[in-house]
Amino acid sequence: MITAVVWDMDGTLLDSIDAIAAAFAAAAGRGPIPPAEVERLFRLPTPEAILADLTGRPTGVDAFYRALAAEAAHVRPYPGIRVALTALTVPTGVFTGSNAVATDILLRATGLRDLFGTVVAGDDVDRRKPDPAGLELACRRLGVPAGSALYVGDSATDLETARRAGASPVAAAWGHNHRPGDGDAVVCARPGDVLALLA
Repeated sequence: MITAVVWDMDGTLLDSIDAIAAAFAAAAGRGPIPPAEVERLFRLPTPEAILADLTGRPTGVDAFYRALAAEAAHVRPYPGIRVALTALTVPTGVFTGSNAVATDILLRATGLRDLFGTVVAGDDVDRRKPDPAGLELACRRLGVPAGSALYVGDSATDLETARRAGASPVAAAWGHNHRPGDGDAVVCARPGDVLALLA
């Protein structure tokens, strides 16, 4: 029996990747970052590490957060996300690899923050996905065992995180990182399909 749903954020709840990349480019004082470079940069552990990679020097992140706040005005939830979230009758949460400041900026700018019982950011735990610590923390805060939760994410790393936590992996096929054929994950073509998994 499913008693909670936890969601990834970037690429699952929000179509935010371009805005984040643009904010990093603005903070680094450079032009647009090519998609292949974005993919590489986003594997780095912190905004500080990404900015250091882009600029070649240690730099603060305040400029990034200011730029992200400006870019967030253009970020939208994926179609159907808000309807699905408001229709869910079980506790819901977020576990994202983004840090707490960026997560708060994006969720509040898009009006989603208050729809979740808890939000766990990447810097709320010591280890990054696919380590299950963040998902397990989200489930504890929601008061449910991880084994009775769905974790909805767009990447193979998200799905592996779910498996390691004992949660049910759900592939968000609408997300930008989704690749077909990931084994035992349930695939949802639209956010509303997640609701059917609770029936």
